[in-house]
Amino acid sequence: FNALLKTLEEPSGRSVLVLVTARPARLSATIRSRCQQVAIAPPAAEDGVAWLRARKVRDPELLLALAGGAPLAAAALADSALLDARTALLRTLLDLAAGQTDAPAAAQAWAALPFADALDWLQTVVHDMIRLRQLGADAALVNGDLRRDLQSGAHRLDWLAMHRHLDELVRLRALTETPVVAQLQWESVMTAWSSRLDTALLA
Repeated sequence: FNALLKTLEEPSGRSVLVLVTARPARLSATIRSRCQQVAIAPPAAEDGVAWLRARKVRDPELLLALAGGAPLAAAALADSALLDARTALLRTLLDLAAGQTDAPAAAQAWAALPFADALDWLQTVVHDMIRLRQLGADAALVNGDLRRDLQSGAHRLDWLAMHRHLDELVRLRALTETPVVAQLQWESVMTAWSSRLDTALLA
C-alpha cells in the first residue's frame, strides 16, 4: 500500500498510471484523492444484447439483467451452471420458508455453485420479491422468467427483515475476496432467511 501511494505521489518520468476498480468505495481516501476519477457506465441495454447475440449467447436479455447490465459478466454467466440451476435454487428457498427442508440441506444445494455468482443472484431474488410486494404482480423483475415462483414467496415478505437480509448479503459479498467456507456461509444465510420469513408470517 505504501509503495503504491509513493508511486502515485511521485511517478517516474512521463508516466501515466491507470487504476481500474469495480468498487472504488473500498479504496482508501488517500489513494482516491491522488487520482482523477473517471466513471465508466455499462453500455446501453440494446447494445449489450446485440453484442451478446453476435456471440451466439443464449437468453441475452436475461443474462444481461442478471449481470447488472455488464456484457462481459453476462457472457461469463452463459458458461456458468447458475443459469440452469436458478429454478431449483429458488425452490430450495421456498421449501425452506414452508418448512419442507432445513438450512443445512438448502445450503448444500447452493454451495455446489461458485459462491460469488450465487450470492449475487440471491440479491436479485430478494430485490425482485421486494418489487413484487411494493409494485404488484406487474413489477419489472430481473428474474422475469421466474415470476410465478417469486410471487409465491413475496407474500411472506416482511419489509424491514428483507432489507436487513439484503444488508447482510452485501456484507457477505465483500468476504468473497477472502477465503470463506461456502457451506458454512450458506447455512448462515439460509438460517437467517428462514427465521425472517417466519417472522413475516407472525407479523
